Amino acid sequence: MWSLADESGWVTLDDGDGNLLVPVWPHRVFVEAFGSGPADAAKPAALGTDEWFEDVSPALRKQGIAIAAFPTSDGLGAVIDLDRFDADLWQPWTRSSDCGRPCVASIGRSPSTLMRSTK
Repeated sequence: MWSLADESGWVTLDDGDGNLLVPVWPHRVFVEAFGSGPADAAKPAALGTDEWFEDVSPALRKQGIAIAAFPTSDGLGAVIDLDRFDADLWQPWTRSSDCGRPCVASIGRSPSTLMRSTK
């Protein structure tokens, strides 16, 4: 998952009603194509699931910030409540005593199998 950050933290967008949203994209190329505006000084920043669930999501929740999923230069994308976004992001993962952190469970492969390069 990718977002935008600058020297002061994560970039937020305004939905026009005064609500702040953190934009997220599935790949860096979409962040770079986002266009100009308030994010001009910001740089693409990768977000891992551990960082998201342990640091970013709790901070956004405290501030009442929602998610703008896949915004473009033409609009905010899908505006998603943070609880819903977290639930959707967490669903394919499960806690496993085998690895001690979220592991891909729904497809029946271990993380090491998924990390192997395919040539």
